[in-house]
Amino acid sequence: MSCIGAELADKISLKPIDTTTISGAGGKHEKMPIFLAQIHIPDVSLVMHGAVVGVHLAQGDQPHQVLLGRNFLRRHIMVYDGIRGEVTLTAQILPPPIE
Repeated sequence: MSCIGAELADKISLKPIDTTTISGAGGKHEKMPIFLAQIHIPDVSLVMHGAVVGVHLAQGDQPHQVLLGRNFLRRHIMVYDGIRGEVTLTAQILPPPIE
């Protein structure tokens, strides 16, 4: 599932619709808020609608405010060039599922 920084969710006044349990490098985190959101990526002319989990990106000193999960990436081809540190993302290749 895609994630949004909890601080950004608060800043743009998103209201939680549910909670979930997630796991990551820091272990298991319970009762994390789920929001309905729209993510717009102008470089590939894409707008994604759906559920995102609020996570504490700023507290972990992360430089980004959104993490794209499989609910977004499953409709794209993503190539990571480790030598250059570049990611190439194709335009949407399948119609978006109803979420």
